Amino acid sequence: MATWVGTTGGGDGFSWSDPKNWSPQAVPTGPVNITTAGAPVSVVIAAGSSSSAQPLVLGTTGTTKAVTLTNNGTLNNFSSGAALYSGTTLDTHGTSTLGGAVSIASGALMKVSTGGTVTTNGTISLAGSLQVNGTFIGNTFTGNGAVLVDGGTFSKLSAGLTDLSGSSSAFTITNGGIVRAQSPKSTVSFAFGTVSAGQTNVLEL
Repeated sequence: MATWVGTTGGGDGFSWSDPKNWSPQAVPTGPVNITTAGAPVSVVIAAGSSSSAQPLVLGTTGTTKAVTLTNNGTLNNFSSGAALYSGTTLDTHGTSTLGGAVSIASGALMKVSTGGTVTTNGTISLAGSLQVNGTFIGNTFTGNGAVLVDGGTFSKLSAGLTDLSGSSSAFTITNGGIVRAQSPKSTVSFAFGTVSAGQTNVLEL
């Protein structure tokens, strides 16, 4: 497994593509673990670059302080899943394709920034937060975390309806956001926020 070492390895301290920021000293193509028990860690995938992680783990239980992975390029994780522990953030400005199960723990955030796209092929288990300013394409959605669709689109593969049958989350749709959902439990809640002129908040069931 590739472990983030940041400046301790002699790299630039933030770039995913700098092999000196990893142990062993090579840009990872297999399992990735980015964690810290000390100062906050910020890792950046540069625009125009392509990276992979199978699986991707941000943080760990109990000891992790702030870990942020900002993807400005392309992140591929086709089969092995992703885990975001408390205090961690995965912020996608480019394209993230996450295969397998995705777990977002309480205190963790998955953010899809404006212009970004996150596609998940497996089950998304949400105890933390999901913020969608861009496009989030999910599959089966479980958990009781908070979802903010702020001008973005939350839907299923091929722009269909995301299965919320295992979810009891609270969704807020604002600034012209769109949520396409099927099979919501009775405990799923939807709230509409503000819109500007020409915008419409949309909930499709």
